Amino acid sequence: MGGRLPNRGCRTIECDYSTPLRHRLFASCCGYLERCGYVQRTPHGSDRRMPLIELTDAKRKVAMDFRPIVHQHEKVWRGAVTEKEQRQLVDLLHRVQATLTASEEGA
Repeated sequence: MGGRLPNRGCRTIECDYSTPLRHRLFASCCGYLERCGYVQRTPHGSDRRMPLIELTDAKRKVAMDFRPIVHQHEKVWRGAVTEKEQRQLVDLLHRVQATLTASEEGA
């Protein structure tokens, strides 16, 4: 899950908007993460149709342990390209994602 879950948790529809995953795939990923003990679903206070998705303490620990490793590798690859090239890469990846999304919606 690319986006960050707030400490209070969020509804799956809110998480859908913060990730490039389609709803069905996102729900499947949440199920997998729940079985692994990384997220938990809890009842929403006012909307019983949609549970809140919350990170577990186990997931928070994994994220805290993993984040420095990611940042270390990011510094290495970012050193290989200029800031302009980084922006170009991000723009290209956004275009690819937009094309894939449009393709899925048209199918």
